[in-house]
Amino acid sequence: DIMTAVLNLPGTRGMAELQQRADALSTWKLALQKGHLPKIETLEWPQEPFKAKFAKALSDLGMPRFTRRYPAILNTLLTIMNERLFDNGSQRMSVPLLTMVGASNELPESEELDA
Repeated sequence: DIMTAVLNLPGTRGMAELQQRADALSTWKLALQKGHLPKIETLEWPQEPFKAKFAKALSDLGMPRFTRRYPAILNTLLTIMNERLFDNGSQRMSVPLLTMVGASNELPESEELDA
């Protein structure tokens, strides 16, 4: 279950840290739903250097623009990226994810959509 997975992440030492991580995940999700990345300097989780690398990877992939355009897929992508699981109807499937790559054949229509 997701609570066990989060509690078992390296560096989790109790409910206070768990709440901190839940708040950070909510911040990431809300920002992506609005089509941008959160201000990573204000987030206490994840730790550096992963936080900056993760934000750069999402930006390079154009993830904020993509999730704003297709918001229904955000939960699926986050579940695959964070837990390597995919919900296929009532069945939860393991995803042997080693690399995630995104591409588009469309150019941004305005500067504020540039990732």
